[in-house]
Amino acid sequence: MTDKSRDELIEENNRLQDELARLREQIDVDNSIKPDYETGSCPRANATNSAVWKMDCTTLRFTFISPQFEQLFGYPTDSWQSLDTCNERIHSDDRQAVLTTFKRGIAEASGFSLAYRVICADGSTRWVRDVVSIQSGEHGPKELLGFMIDITDSRQVEISFRESEERYKILFEQTADYVLILDPTQGDIPVITDANEAAFRKHGYSRDEMIGQPVSMLDVQLTKEEVEKRTRLVQSGKLVHFEAEHRCKDGTTFYVDVAIQKVVIGGKALLYAVERDITEYKQTEEKLRFTQFASDHAPDCILWIDEQAHICYANNAACREHGYSRETLLTMSIPDINPASNDVLWAAHWQKLQKEGTLSLETSHQRENGSLFQIEVSANLVRFGNREYNVSFIRNITTRKQVEAEKQSHIRTLESLQ
Repeated sequence: MTDKSRDELIEENNRLQDELARLREQIDVDNSIKPDYETGSCPRANATNSAVWKMDCTTLRFTFISPQFEQLFGYPTDSWQSLDTCNERIHSDDRQAVLTTFKRGIAEASGFSLAYRVICADGSTRWVRDVVSIQSGEHGPKELLGFMIDITDSRQVEISFRESEERYKILFEQTADYVLILDPTQGDIPVITDANEAAFRKHGYSRDEMIGQPVSMLDVQLTKEEVEKRTRLVQSGKLVHFEAEHRCKDGTTFYVDVAIQKVVIGGKALLYAVERDITEYKQTEEKLRFTQFASDHAPDCILWIDEQAHICYANNAACREHGYSRETLLTMSIPDINPASNDVLWAAHWQKLQKEGTLSLETSHQRENGSLFQIEVSANLVRFGNREYNVSFIRNITTRKQVEAEKQSHIRTLESLQ
């Protein structure tokens, strides 16, 4: 048995349900046919893969076999002699049940219907349903009148459907995701009609507590308008994706990523919701947003630079200090803003940074208007994924350098007067 995805199993289940319904409808049509047991004829038998037979209740020998027997099973019509002959051609697993049912029907003078397998002349197996009535005489049951319908296709679909349902059940119960089956027809808010064990466990409810309740018991912010919009989209055949905040029985909340699609179960259109806990992801995302905000609004310039000296990130202060927009700055490299730098010097700087991990230096950067300003750089090697970056914290020290220069000049002046 090959592994199938959840979506493939849902699609297969829907297809098998449709096919099964079609075949059952055909069997109902077959059952509505009234064979003429007086003449042994069966109108539309060829079209419906059905046949007629008659058997003496005393001798259990066939008194009539319609020509369709040979078409269905490949044996010559005159080779069907008695119930014993028939039994030899019935699948061994079904043989005893068929014999017992026939004898009980005769003993009770009561008609019956049963399904069993027949081994055909070519070795293949066909499923049939035998609908048998009993014609009574003066001394009790006289004759069995049988109408046999080929139900092979429907049984094969039923078997495939059961196997598909079993695979689906295994997937439904064993998946770590939270699975909910919702009925959108029971009110303004879809009602939970089923869920897997993971969903009960995560939300802290028992099956009895959750089943039959509106899904709003779980969704913190669910509104009628949102439900109606999503339900319309799902019922139109679309896969609807969104994030939601769920509430557990104890009042705690967690975030889920939800995917909902339409499924047909038992001939009824329902909503199939798969939810994945993304609380940790949301918390990480929040931390990243905070870090991004802190970096963007830091008072010092921050640049992320790759091995080729390309600027990969620039915060607000860096853009403001250099006079470039962020979009422009991210198209530039260090030699574009540092007149003293070039490819050779950058390669040497990168090698030294890789060796030591952190470096401090003073240099000058050039603004868009051509003016220079002196900076103090704290360079740090950061590995993110499979790439390395120079994360530089840059401070404008032009004013400080000017003050220091003036101080040194004053000191020299005082020393010259001594």
